[in-house]
Amino acid sequence: MQRRQRKQKRQRDQRKQNARQLSAKETIPSYDNTISLLLREIIASGTPLHLKVTSQSMAPLLQSGDIVFVARASQTNCLPGDLIVFEKDQTLTTHRLLAKKEIFWVCKGDKALSSDPPLKPDCVLGKVSGIQRGKRTWSMSAHPWPCTNRILGRIHSHQIHLVNLVKGITSRLFGGRQIRGISYLHKLLAIPFRLLTKILIQFSVKRCEM
Repeated sequence: MQRRQRKQKRQRDQRKQNARQLSAKETIPSYDNTISLLLREIIASGTPLHLKVTSQSMAPLLQSGDIVFVARASQTNCLPGDLIVFEKDQTLTTHRLLAKKEIFWVCKGDKALSSDPPLKPDCVLGKVSGIQRGKRTWSMSAHPWPCTNRILGRIHSHQIHLVNLVKGITSRLFGGRQIRGISYLHKLLAIPFRLLTKILIQFSVKRCEM
């Protein structure tokens, strides 16, 4: 009986270890409800979850190969500007929270031109508490990151508002017709916001290394 219990315990521990080592591309092959429950169990226990970044959707803050530490988060302690990890359509995604509406949240990758589809709060797995790049580690609760993330949240909210405003104007002017160069206009509009994002992140990284 004890042998069987020890075997079951080893199997549970192995599943948890495998879950910790999952790569957050932001897509996980053969991701299912079992893995989701294991991830939530790990985070709920207070053990930080380590996920490897393999996409550039949050560049320049997150680079491919970075490790993000994911801690337990509730709907109340996630603030606009925070980096959150959520699951949707059998994928794990790390994006920035921009706004909390009554029944959904608005998120966006820093490199994206537009926001993600509306996100249900119960899809949120946790909040990024730290970032590791090589031998360097940055805590998102240490100065100046909380302030930096609040500002970045506002910057990207304004970017979405401006791009949507221009999309609305061009749609009224040209109807549903595809106008050559409109997509380039949207990219040009995003340049100042991306530049501000890069400057703020570089400043914050340097302050952490002082």
